Amino acid sequence: MSPEEIASVLRLTKIKTTKEKMSVKIWIIATGWNCEKYARKCIDSVLAQSYENFHLIIINDGSTDSTEKSLAGLSGNKTTIFNYGENLGAAYRRWMVMMNPQIGSEDVILLLGLDDELLPGALEKIAAQYEAGKWMTYGNWINQRGRKNIVPLGFPPIVHAKRSYRSIQYRSTAPNTFKKKLILQLTEDDFKVNGEWVQSCTETNLMFCCLEMCGEKRIGIIYDPIYLYNESRKEGSLDRWGSKYKLNLLSIFQQRPIKELLKDYEHESR
Repeated sequence: MSPEEIASVLRLTKIKTTKEKMSVKIWIIATGWNCEKYARKCIDSVLAQSYENFHLIIINDGSTDSTEKSLAGLSGNKTTIFNYGENLGAAYRRWMVMMNPQIGSEDVILLLGLDDELLPGALEKIAAQYEAGKWMTYGNWINQRGRKNIVPLGFPPIVHAKRSYRSIQYRSTAPNTFKKKLILQLTEDDFKVNGEWVQSCTETNLMFCCLEMCGEKRIGIIYDPIYLYNESRKEGSLDRWGSKYKLNLLSIFQQRPIKELLKDYEHESR
């Protein structure tokens, strides 16, 4: 389905959506493959959020299990479901949705795994960062056993000053969110290697690019866990594609050139 066809579906959905009181519109893109055990919990975790100004787009990317059956009956004012017969990967599916013109340049995009969950209050904490003027956010997470991610979330001042985010240990964070205007600075090639859509590390280069375009003042960090990550599951990308593939992608992304600061940020920082 093309961005235009997706836009047509979402345009009809938007007519049904009631006017929310909260100003920051958050578009949640939940993608997954063979998530029959997790999809319902994922969706319930979003619909239970106290923050109401969001729309959840669910993408069943060619699952061969009962994921589609588990999603039956969940379409509504807050949700749109796309069931695809072919597995083309999260990078491609997300790009097609992010390019949808129904998503405004000041709207926020949140990337969610259909096998993961948002913790209570996650959207409120994210929206607060954007109300404070941020252009992107990332948060901390716990896994299914309650273990908290301990990788440092912040960056040393010298890294911010040089915007050399690719030069240090990658921050494995979730959920990652961005204003649409950042995505509009990118092309399909930012999600590809050797002309092929990446099948793993689908958020890695996106994070690098957005960090570089934002600079320190526009990056919002949420240190409390707001995401539940079902780590090392059998159907996950690590099991499917292997650690060698992921490490190779990371190495390639780390060598790509730094994106320029957006002009309006440069004007503000003077």
